[in-house]
Formats: sequence, structure tokens, C-alpha cells
Amino acid sequence: MAAAVAFIHSKNIVHFDLKPANFLMFENKQKIKLSDFGLAREVEQDKSHISRFGQCGTILYMAPDITSFQTQTFFDLIFGRLGLFSTR
Repeated sequence: MAAAVAFIHSKNIVHFDLKPANFLMFENKQKIKLSDFGLAREVEQDKSHISRFGQCGTILYMAPDITSFQTQTFFDLIFGRLGLFSTR
């Protein structure tokens, strides 16, 4: 899962709706693909922070700091969600 997220970030894309249902397993669970890019956005390469006005994504999988409308680094956005997945 982390490799899929790292790949889209290398292309300057932020998904905005990471959740277990958007990771598809193939080939006897040996291959994972990320899906549902409906909320994804391309960001400028030199931006190290994202500020969002309003909420997007699945509320159950949003970090509490996202729902409080705070500015986040990419690291905070991604690893907050991956930690949630590892507990499911």
C-alpha cells in the first residue's frame, strides 16, 4: 500500500480518499493496486503543505486533524491514514 501511495506522490498526485476499499488485491493477494481517483488532485511539485477548505473523502478514514481543517504536510496526510489501515 505504501508503495502505491509513494508512486502517485512521485507523480505529484494526492489521492484524498485512501481507505482499504480503494486498494484492490490481485494474483492471490500478491499484487495491490490503488483505485478510485475521483477526489485525487495534482499538486505543484514545490508545495510541501496542503490547505483544504471543506472535507473530502470518507469521514471514517479521515485523521482528526483533517476534520478540524488544519494545514497538513504530505507526511502527516499519508502516514496518519496508513497507520489506520495497519490496525484493520
